[in-house]
Amino acid sequence: MPATLRWHTQAGTLTEDSRDTCAHIELPAVGLYLIADGSSAHPGSGELAAALLAALVEGFSHLPATDLSPQQLAEALRQLIGNSQQALRHTHPQAACSYLALCLHGDAAFSLHEGDCCLGLIEQSGKMSYKAGFRPHELLRDGHWVPGG
Repeated sequence: MPATLRWHTQAGTLTEDSRDTCAHIELPAVGLYLIADGSSAHPGSGELAAALLAALVEGFSHLPATDLSPQQLAEALRQLIGNSQQALRHTHPQAACSYLALCLHGDAAFSLHEGDCCLGLIEQSGKMSYKAGFRPHELLRDGHWVPGG
């Protein structure tokens, strides 16, 4: 599926720095595009965001992605995200981040996300049309929504 992707990140209002991080991996007929946003309210969140994306890129590179259907790949990616989050809880216990994963697989596309990272399409008019519903300024941390992310 041909696509032109444009990353857009925005610094939060609590600090001047940005804890956003982006990554991607492209395999034959499959591309995974990732963005994570570390919380400004929790220490070490920028490091958690970077570590999560590094773990996802590494794990995705070992999946038989081109042999899986889009549905199977979505489930494998869900499991990879969950396993990565669980493993990183021990090294980043105070941190929190939101993420968005966009996967293009042949003619199919799907996204997975938690928190306030969201997916949008730029319409012909130039207006952004957001496709992934989100809860603005909230993060999922230890299975609970935390306001003020």
